[in-house]
Amino acid sequence: MEKLFTATLSAASTDVYLSGGMDELFTMLSQEKRKLLAVADSNTLQFLPAGVDAVEVIPGEEGKTMDTVLSILSEAKRRGFARDDMFVAIGGGVICDITAFAASLYMRGCQLVLAPTTLLAQVDASLGGKTGVDFEGVKNLIGSFYPAKLVYLSMLSLSTLPEPEFKNGLGEVLKHALLAETSELHTFLLEKKDAVLSRDEQALGTMIRLSLEVKRRYIERDPKETQGIRESLNLGHTFAHGLETMGSLSRFSHGEAVAWGVVKALRLSADRDICEGEFAEKGIELFHAYGFDSEYSVDDVTSYLSAISNDKKKRAGKVRFVLMKGQGEPYLLPLDTDEIRSLV
Repeated sequence: MEKLFTATLSAASTDVYLSGGMDELFTMLSQEKRKLLAVADSNTLQFLPAGVDAVEVIPGEEGKTMDTVLSILSEAKRRGFARDDMFVAIGGGVICDITAFAASLYMRGCQLVLAPTTLLAQVDASLGGKTGVDFEGVKNLIGSFYPAKLVYLSMLSLSTLPEPEFKNGLGEVLKHALLAETSELHTFLLEKKDAVLSRDEQALGTMIRLSLEVKRRYIERDPKETQGIRESLNLGHTFAHGLETMGSLSRFSHGEAVAWGVVKALRLSADRDICEGEFAEKGIELFHAYGFDSEYSVDDVTSYLSAISNDKKKRAGKVRFVLMKGQGEPYLLPLDTDEIRSLV
């Protein structure tokens, strides 16, 4: 097991480890002498060591509800959990989000460990403390900030991912390559594309570390997204969330939608002379190199604009989009309806 770093968010800190299977994690946790409540779904129960039982929840966005959170809290109460006992999430972003939200609520906050099993969760939902559930058709409308004490990244779980789910996580990694302070991650992704796509363990470990270091740079300076710094991590996301909401949170994967949104943001940045055309084209080419489709056109623009209007990133009644000035230089800008319509 290799410790990658400790991320510090205000008074909280998160230790991030990289290793193989889950046995090491539960061996480590058993030394804590605390009760453990594992949360998993039908896809991730396979990763639990023998003798570890779990609260089984509905997989996917369908299970990302307050009812699921309440079921976790009820089981913790039934088992007589105290606030120094641990909730342990074993799964993708949905499992991480709902388990973290439940942990933030139980006795006003109990111990939290995240063991993300998908690439998307490892490079996104695992670090930063955002929790949440979907509500009345809006993604992550209810939530809190609650950083995990420990994040455990298992390389073994990545080998089991279906190809579409692996690609789902790559959308966020490629986004991080543009937000990074240097072009190191961008260059790595191009030079090691074959190794990444074949899921070479060493290549994936390096990619995940570089990607998380980018996210860490933003979240440590703005833990609760109050200064406009962390908001930059939403590059492509405002465009994406409209697409996801229109598809009832299931038609488009998050990574596909984010990739589509980042390309829209890059094209607009170049068209407005906010960034050099060469930078935008190199970014777009990176997404194309990994097989993302950026040419999808929205059929029902009225519904899309309605979905955008419910975005959580509103300020003074306006939705701000993340554009790019250049490598590692995001730029927040509200867009009017006509401009959004023409882009999508």
